[in-house]
Amino acid sequence: MTGPAQDDVAHVWERRYADREHLWSGRVNGVLADVAAGLVPGRAADLGCGEGGDVIWLAEHGWRALGVDVSPTAVERAGAETARRGLNGRARFIAADLATWDAGDALFDLVTVSYLHSWDPPIPRTAILRRAAATVAPGGRLLVTSHAAPPPWAGHGSGHGAGHGDATGHHAGREEAHTEAGPEAAAHRTAQDETGTHDHAHPERHYPTPAEDVAAALGLTVEGPVDPAEPNDAAGSSNAAGLTATLDPAKLVPGATMHDDTGAAWTVEEAAVRHRQATGPNGITGELADSVVLLRRESRV
Repeated sequence: MTGPAQDDVAHVWERRYADREHLWSGRVNGVLADVAAGLVPGRAADLGCGEGGDVIWLAEHGWRALGVDVSPTAVERAGAETARRGLNGRARFIAADLATWDAGDALFDLVTVSYLHSWDPPIPRTAILRRAAATVAPGGRLLVTSHAAPPPWAGHGSGHGAGHGDATGHHAGREEAHTEAGPEAAAHRTAQDETGTHDHAHPERHYPTPAEDVAAALGLTVEGPVDPAEPNDAAGSSNAAGLTATLDPAKLVPGATMHDDTGAAWTVEEAAVRHRQATGPNGITGELADSVVLLRRESRV
C-alpha cells in the first residue's frame, strides 16, 4: 500500500519519536528473549524495530541483527546506542516503510515482528507478514507476537490514556521509556489517539488470532474459497483440485507441517495465546493476552 494513508503512518511515527527524547525503554520484548534463548545465534531481522532494543539485545547475545523501522529518528537513536555499546559490527538499522521494503536476496535465521498493529491510519499488515516470511532462510524461524485482545483497563480514564496502544498501535508492545511497571503494562499504555478517544470507542479494531497470523505469513486464508491456481488445502498441503487454500486452526499444533503459497514447507513450533499479569494505568491490574506464532521453515520444499 502506498499513497496518503501510508504516508500518514510514517508521519505519525516520526512525529511521535521526534516529540520525545526516548519513546521506549530499550529493554527486550519478553517473548523474543524467551524464544531466542533456545536458538543458535545467526542472522536476525526485527521488522518495526523502534529504537532498537530487541536488535541490540540480539546482537549482545551473539546474533548479527538488522532492524527496520519507518521512523528515521528511531533508527538514528538505535544506531547511536549500538555505537555506544560497541556493537556496530553486529547490529545495523535501516529507515524504511515495511509496506514497500524489499530485503533483496537477504535471508535470515530469525525474523521477528512484534506488536505490529495500526488501525488509524492502517497498514497492509497481511502483506508485511507475508514479506517477512519470505525473508526466512531454510531452517530459520519466523516469530510474530501480537496483541490478542484489548487490555482489561480499556475504557478506564487515566493521565496516560486507557487505550490499547496509541493512534496507530504500530509498536505498542514495547515498553515506554517513562514507565516503571514493565513491558507487559506498557504494551497497553500510551497516550490518547489523534482524535482524543480511547480503545473502547473503536469496536471495529480487530486483534488477530494465531491462526490469522499464520495464514497471513504463509499466504493462506483461514477459511473460504480461493483461486483454483492456489496449491494448498486446509492443512497447507498440495491441493491439485484447487478448491480451497484455507488453514484449519485445529491443526495448528506443535509439530504440524504445512505449505505456504509457494510450496515451501513450514513446521509449527507455537501458535497460541500467552497470558500474563500486568499493571496498567492508575494501578489497574489484570491479565493480558498475546498471540504468539513461531514457525520454522524447512530446508526442503
